Amino acid sequence: AYSITLQALPIDSDDAMSEAMLLGAVTTTAATVDSNIATDIDVDMYRFTVTAGQVVDFDIDTALNGPGGLGSYLRLFNALGQQIDANNDAAAPGESVVGFDAYMRHTFAAGGTYYLGVSNANNTLYDAVTGGYDVAGGFHSIGTYRVIVQSATIAPLDNDDTLAETTSLGPITTTPTSVTSAIDPDTDVDMYRFEITAGQTIDFDIDTVQNGPGGLGSYIRLFNSAGNELASNNDAAAPGESTVGFDAYLRYTFASAGTYYVGVSNLNNTAYSPITGNNDTAGGFYSVGNYDLRVQAIPPGSSTSM
Repeated sequence: AYSITLQALPIDSDDAMSEAMLLGAVTTTAATVDSNIATDIDVDMYRFTVTAGQVVDFDIDTALNGPGGLGSYLRLFNALGQQIDANNDAAAPGESVVGFDAYMRHTFAAGGTYYLGVSNANNTLYDAVTGGYDVAGGFHSIGTYRVIVQSATIAPLDNDDTLAETTSLGPITTTPTSVTSAIDPDTDVDMYRFEITAGQTIDFDIDTVQNGPGGLGSYIRLFNSAGNELASNNDAAAPGESTVGFDAYLRYTFASAGTYYVGVSNLNNTAYSPITGNNDTAGGFYSVGNYDLRVQAIPPGSSTSM
């Protein structure tokens, strides 16, 4: 003997483009929706508009971002229902852990209306036009989520972060050469070039108003003409200073004459390439702020200066 149980599945009233929830025009102000994937074949569709060239972030956040919660999946469609992008698991800007939450950044070549589909990571082949072809079952198939859609904040072009773009300080002498500038945004790097003679000892000193919390936590890197790092410093007291705070200071003796380079950044962004300007590290504390850079040759036989 056996029994058969028949159960009608709930109607999914927002799994097709014609049923999509309207988010409106995407801007830098986040459009946020709290919802849930209620059954394993549930799909939530959202509609929005963008302009040509716009860069947009699509971010799913869940409370668990792992086992016990929804394993989310994002699909992006054009007005014809053709998939143009997708993501399963990724860390959004400001997130340090890749779990079960989806995230993607997409640049739209053409302006118009587009559609975003949210489902679980097993149900990824549904038809955006009809809502059909759902895939049932699988792990982490239901749960609540928050979707965040906003125009991405792109850091402005950094036009002085490579050896080829450096600001010239000229020959370094016992008369101090000073530059006032700022690190802003957090991935900003300022590169300077200078000329020295063989055997010269040079002081590189960063001064900020706060020299501590509330100001820039500066970092100095010194490079040769091939872009090889010769020395670096995070925090140190220059001659005449009694406090080691967040200001960097470096003294270096050059064996060979030639052109050299000094890079100024924040203390979190220390692995950038001086050749390409790539490999910046975003985020971290004390990442922006004004500074004064002072570069000065030390007279032969002198142990202190500045």
